[in-house]
Amino acid sequence: MLHDPITAQGLDYAPCHYGTSRLRFRGPQAAPSPDALAFVGGIETFGRFTPDPFTTQIARMLGRPCLNLGVPNAGPDLLLGDPSLIDICNNVAATILQIPGALNLSNRFYSVHPRRNDRFTGASEAARAAFPKIDFTEFTFTRHLIGTLWRRDPRAFTDLRQELQQAWVDRMTQLIAQIETPLILLWLSDTPPRPSASDKGADPLTRDPALVSQEMMARIAPPAAALVTVLPTEAEIAKGQTGLVVPTAERTAANRMLGTEAHRMTADALTGVLEQIGLGALGATSNPGETTMESD
Repeated sequence: MLHDPITAQGLDYAPCHYGTSRLRFRGPQAAPSPDALAFVGGIETFGRFTPDPFTTQIARMLGRPCLNLGVPNAGPDLLLGDPSLIDICNNVAATILQIPGALNLSNRFYSVHPRRNDRFTGASEAARAAFPKIDFTEFTFTRHLIGTLWRRDPRAFTDLRQELQQAWVDRMTQLIAQIETPLILLWLSDTPPRPSASDKGADPLTRDPALVSQEMMARIAPPAAALVTVLPTEAEIAKGQTGLVVPTAERTAANRMLGTEAHRMTADALTGVLEQIGLGALGATSNPGETTMESD
């Protein structure tokens, strides 16, 4: 039986709190324990519009408590700014971290809200000097900001792109260094990362996680126990869209979601890797196997 009751307004996400964090997370609430798994990430980890997200599927498959610590539009700043989340991750069996994009973090050009990382809060003098024709007061969200700056001045945007990508590598490196339990990185997207971070002519918003390249992943991945890649096809996304529970007013937002089929694929892929590193079903005998691998 699925946890989330379906109502005329959509899903009941059973919001809950963990530790001293001020953030609200998706339920059902699970107690942190040495047998539990912590899932940290953005809107797909949270499972917006998804009746049965991959976190609850894995809880059923492995019989382990699973803490859904996904926050829509979360970037590295949110995670680094919440010591309670790091403490939770360090008191469970393993942490699964969905790779975030590089838009939603404060940097030399602009700042974001500390908890709602997709909210643009202000431009620096460096940004105003680089983009003198831009009225930064017209922006509320980072995605709108980045798309506009790229279209209006692609040359000036090159410096901003490099700043965001370096800031992302630095923050992700800091975050990963603070997680002491086995860490699994999850790339969940409809496309793989671009090979190079210096792909200057590419539209920064055509792929999510935005602006993250293979080069950048290679710089942060070595400490992780595993890297899991889940790439649903266009057909699989379309199939999964039919399983979403979406209020009419939020249909446009739902079109960006990967869908229920992607969650099924993610649950299967993560469960397989967890079993290979010795974190399968409670009470089952498993062999640790390789500690660094990629699954797609």
